[in-house]
Amino acid sequence: MVLAKGRGEVAIILTATVSPSNAMPGSANNDAETRRNEYLNALSHYLSQPDEVIQSVVILENSGASAAPFQALYEASGSGKSFAFINTTADYDHTQGKGFGEFLMIDAGMKQLFDKGLISSDTTFWKVTGRHHVINIADMIRTAPKTYDLYCDLRNVPLIGERLGGNRWMDLRVLSFSLAGYQRFFEGRYGDGFTLEKPFFERAYAAWRQSPEGIVPRFRIQPILRGTNGRTGESYSSPSYLRKERLRTTARKIAPALWL
Repeated sequence: MVLAKGRGEVAIILTATVSPSNAMPGSANNDAETRRNEYLNALSHYLSQPDEVIQSVVILENSGASAAPFQALYEASGSGKSFAFINTTADYDHTQGKGFGEFLMIDAGMKQLFDKGLISSDTTFWKVTGRHHVINIADMIRTAPKTYDLYCDLRNVPLIGERLGGNRWMDLRVLSFSLAGYQRFFEGRYGDGFTLEKPFFERAYAAWRQSPEGIVPRFRIQPILRGTNGRTGESYSSPSYLRKERLRTTARKIAPALWL
């Protein structure tokens, strides 16, 4: 198994919890079979993207799920990408929330990948919440800056506040980083969990204000997500979500300084 090794190559990291603990707060759907199928459908979506744009797909999973159905799907896909399924630990206090578990999982998964020599420090990583389909992920990668340590979406709209979702907020459903960027902004830096979007925003925003080199705080194009919100169960194809998506798409084009 060899993953993305060369400079400029891209690895998608999908985070997964097939069987959440009953102690985990804020999860709209804990049915393991449903969740497994959602992760498989998402994997199929990312494997179908152009091989010249995405070279590797990694699933990190923290509830002891079998890799077999994911490996079978990969082998049947005919994709030219490399693929890895990495089990990480579920040994933490689940009442600390999904965000804590997710970034603990990423820490453990990144360590395994590098310890095994599967990816290099030159790889660009795109982290995606594993059940979500970023429909335009290939276009997001193609239009991304050539080099950066952190490429993400920060929201900062003082007058509107929380009306469109979290304010002073880093969207963690999809973001991109170099190894150096991950170590600087995320590795081991998620405190007691819960609403990590807020402290991650403050850290990245302060760093960007002080020295913007290597930090790109807004995606050049709007991420188009499909699937369901893990906390509320709302579909990303619902009328309310699509209205926000259209508003953010328009604002990004005509008023890029407005961080909706």
